[in-house]
Amino acid sequence: MDPETALWRAVVLRAMKDAAGLIDTSHVKTQKAIENVIRNAQGWFRGNSEGFRSICDAAGFDPDYVRGKALARFKLMPKKKMPPRKMTFKRKLAA
Repeated sequence: MDPETALWRAVVLRAMKDAAGLIDTSHVKTQKAIENVIRNAQGWFRGNSEGFRSICDAAGFDPDYVRGKALARFKLMPKKKMPPRKMTFKRKLAA
């Protein structure tokens, strides 16, 4: 396997680990940041974007197969109750 293919395979594997909640906490410290990493990684697989497909192709993986395996794995993961996001609205007050 050439080094470039190995690199892209490592990217897909890291995303799969992040999506599964296996986060490298040496770089991510807060619970909120960890939840964001998980949510973003899962969204990457769910989104099936052109970027996702290109990276799978560069890794020598079938994007549909990888996505199917990832989504099946997410269904098996226990649902974590994520706290609701605070929404703030700026409203103009009538003068």
